[in-house]
Amino acid sequence: MASSLAHQTGTQIDTGGRIMQACRVNTDYLKSTVGDEKALLNDPMKYCMHKDEIAVSCGKPLINESAHYNTKQAYPGVVTTLGDIKDAVKVFIARLYAMKDPWTQDNLKALIATVGGTPENIKILNALRDFKPIGVAVGMAHAHPECGDTVAAVQVGGLRTVQNGPFEICTGDLVQVFFEDIEQFCFDDTGKRHDTENLDDAGWRDLILNNNTNAPRNADPWNKNIQDKDRSRKRYYDGGFKGMSNSAGRGPKTNCVSIKPYFPSREIGADEYYGDKFRVFARAMSSAGPYMPVDLLISRCAM
Repeated sequence: MASSLAHQTGTQIDTGGRIMQACRVNTDYLKSTVGDEKALLNDPMKYCMHKDEIAVSCGKPLINESAHYNTKQAYPGVVTTLGDIKDAVKVFIARLYAMKDPWTQDNLKALIATVGGTPENIKILNALRDFKPIGVAVGMAHAHPECGDTVAAVQVGGLRTVQNGPFEICTGDLVQVFFEDIEQFCFDDTGKRHDTENLDDAGWRDLILNNNTNAPRNADPWNKNIQDKDRSRKRYYDGGFKGMSNSAGRGPKTNCVSIKPYFPSREIGADEYYGDKFRVFARAMSSAGPYMPVDLLISRCAM
């Protein structure tokens, strides 16, 4: 297993060629997922943007008929977590990014039809955005203006050391964002997508929900498991911003944005996965094992 330079030396890469962009945490989106504005006030650490987290854009609604929030803000709207989303919406997100076809409105509406039509689910589906990667936060911004400043700088170009996700990254790999708590079991041990085209609705729910709730391992059709040493390393690095929320007794920060190596497809020459391709935002400048620090060359400013 590879070990990153940042992990071996306990340092972070430094460069004078940083490119920054001031971004605002999208309060409207997060309010639509928690259901009550008080949740953002009572547990600010669970929804705010912390330093060194990966920020994704909330500028474009996924569904054209949805209301366009924050379109007149002076700064781009971003989030680092999807907030409190329902199980059916988690399955929808996993299936969405596993699609090989472009995201036309017809394709999206056909996929939405597979989700339970409860008012809570419909509300969150209408609030979902086309989550494209922006960069790495270099400061902290709150999710609600009554808790503190909602604007912070995000690095969109240059070198930056961040925490790797559950898959090994090698020097020179293209790096994409993904939602680890939701999508992890859609990939094999190397980070390549499983062939999920033949999974029915029940199979998708078993894959995404049962594995995320520590169900018996026979619920995982590909028998994927995180090694104990990787779990320990994850807990160690998550003890910062994700542990702050847990210390308040409300549970850790979940549904966060993470990173993984990008693979165009499972087989050479096969169609690319549309949802993975547009989530590429950086190239690895060092190798790193699961949940180790890794040096990235962020390239959003040039893409």
